[in-house]
Amino acid sequence: MEADEDWEGDIEAQVLAPLEQLIKLLLHGRLTAEQADFVCGVSLPRLTAWVLKLRLPSSATLRVASYLHFVLEVSVALVRKTDYWEIVDTVRYILTDSQAYHFYAPAPSKPGARGPGGRAGASRDAGGAEQGGGLDEEERSSGDHSGSEGSRSDDGRPEVERACEWYSPSEYSPSEDVSPLYIRSVEVFHAAGGFDTLVARIAQTPLLNLTAVLMLLRPLVKVKEVLKKAVLQGHLRRVEAALTHYVSALSDEVLKLADRKSMGDLHKCLEALYDHARLPGAQRLDKLRLALALKCLRTPNLEKRLHGLSEIKEMIVLLLHKQEYLRSFADRAEREGRTHRGASPAVQLQLAQSAPELLVEWLQRERVV
Repeated sequence: MEADEDWEGDIEAQVLAPLEQLIKLLLHGRLTAEQADFVCGVSLPRLTAWVLKLRLPSSATLRVASYLHFVLEVSVALVRKTDYWEIVDTVRYILTDSQAYHFYAPAPSKPGARGPGGRAGASRDAGGAEQGGGLDEEERSSGDHSGSEGSRSDDGRPEVERACEWYSPSEYSPSEDVSPLYIRSVEVFHAAGGFDTLVARIAQTPLLNLTAVLMLLRPLVKVKEVLKKAVLQGHLRRVEAALTHYVSALSDEVLKLADRKSMGDLHKCLEALYDHARLPGAQRLDKLRLALALKCLRTPNLEKRLHGLSEIKEMIVLLLHKQEYLRSFADRAEREGRTHRGASPAVQLQLAQSAPELLVEWLQRERVV
C-alpha cells in the first residue's frame, strides 16, 4: 500500500502536474512559437503515450484519467482558437484503444457500469479544476459533481444515459473488450464537441496541408468501432462536406507539398470510415478522388500534373474491371435461377455506382478530354 502511494506521488509530482502546468502556459499563449510547436508535436504526445503504457496502481487511475480528460478538453479549445493543430496527435494517442496501453486494460464489468474513470468532471477532480479554469466557460463540460449515483449533465440525466446516445457496445465490437476508462475518454471528447471541431478545421482558412488533414481525421478513425452507426454517419457527412470544400479551395502551393502517399492514406482513411458507418461510399469516394486528381492535373507543377493524369487513368481501369466482375456476378445469379433484381442490395448499389458512364460524364463535364 505504501509503495502504491509512493508511486502515485511520483507520477503526480514528476509527470502529471508539470505537464498540466505546461499545457496551461500553452493555452494562455505564454510559450514562444518554437516552444509551442515542440510541446504540441513532440513532448506532449510522447509523454502522454508513455503514461498510457504504465502499469499503474488502482489508486492512481482517477488522477491519470483526470489528466487525460483535461488534455482532451484543452485540445478542443486550442484547435478552435489557435493554429496548434499538432496537439491532435496527443488526442489520437488518448483515443487509441491499444493493447500496449495498460491504462485501458479491459475491465470485467460492462462499460455502462463505469469504473474509476467514469466520474463526470474528472478532468477537474484531483487538481484538474485549477487547470480547467483556463478554458472559457462555454467550452467547459457542464457537470463537475460526482457521487455514487453517477454523474449528471445540466439536463439532469445520468452519464450512462448520455453515453447511450453515441456509444454502441454491440454494433461493432463486444462490450467486454472495451475499457470503461476508454469509453469515458471518448465521451469527454465527444461532449466537448471535439470531433466536430476537428472536422470544421479542415475547411477553415488558412488551409492546412494534406498531412495535417489526415491527422485531424485520425481520432475519428480510432473511435469508429465504439460509435453508434447514426452518430458516425453524421460525422462522416460533415467530413465529406469539409473535404469537398477543402479540395476546391486547395491552392497550388499547398498541393505542391502533398505527396502520393498522403493522398492514398486519405482515401484509405475514408474507406475505413464509410465501411464502419455502413454508408454507400463508392460514388462519394470516387468523386472526391477525381476532384483531387483534377486539381493536380490543372496545377502548374509537372509532377502533380502527371500524378493527376495517373490517378484518372487508374480509376478508369479500376471501374472497368469492377464493372466486369459485378456483371459476371449478376450473370451467375441469373444462371442459378435468380434474377438480377433479386440480387443483394449491396450488389445492386455497387452496380449503380460503378458504371463507367459516371466517369465518362465527369470527363466530359470537366473537359479533361
